[in-house]
Amino acid sequence: MKLPSFWAMPLVVLGLSGCGDRPQAETQPKQTWHQPWSATTVDLPDWVRDPSREGKFIATYGSALRGELPLSEQKAEAVANARKELARMMYVKIQSAFQSYVAESGVGNDASATRFVQDVSRQVSVAGIKNTVVREQWINPKTDELFVWVVVDPSLAGRLAAEVGTTAKQEAAKDPARTAHLNAKLASDNAFAELDRTLDQQFKKKD
Repeated sequence: MKLPSFWAMPLVVLGLSGCGDRPQAETQPKQTWHQPWSATTVDLPDWVRDPSREGKFIATYGSALRGELPLSEQKAEAVANARKELARMMYVKIQSAFQSYVAESGVGNDASATRFVQDVSRQVSVAGIKNTVVREQWINPKTDELFVWVVVDPSLAGRLAAEVGTTAKQEAAKDPARTAHLNAKLASDNAFAELDRTLDQQFKKKD
């Protein structure tokens, strides 16, 4: 199962000077890089350029500026940023894939079906970020910004379709009117192969 990742460049606001009582614009705090590949003067690690390593991992990177922080706190902030992005990415992709899968089961597309898809997607993505490891870290020599590569446990990534299917069954059981349709769909999907393909297609997409 693969998965890609995404971000925006640091914004620096210049103070404005003028005549008379004209106020100066406040200088905004320096932001972390979100497009490090645009810095051609730095030799970036492969996992910063492509966190999924060509689809081999469900992963992303997080970063944090040093400032006055000790290295341990800087790393904790970078890891937290990576996990937040992983949760967002997994939720969006699982929701999109599962919405398509559920639509074919006859469960429906009304508000309650949407909530059902969202609940399942949220539960699986939360489980995903609880099973992450920091594989690599790197400090930009020009900015002292720390980057960490955070990867979802490969064993969970490999059984993602099964996790979605099992969670879906548990949630569907709360609404008997939908259970029969969904269970029939899941039962016909041998080892969740169709669901796995649908998820794989989503994670291969570049956002």
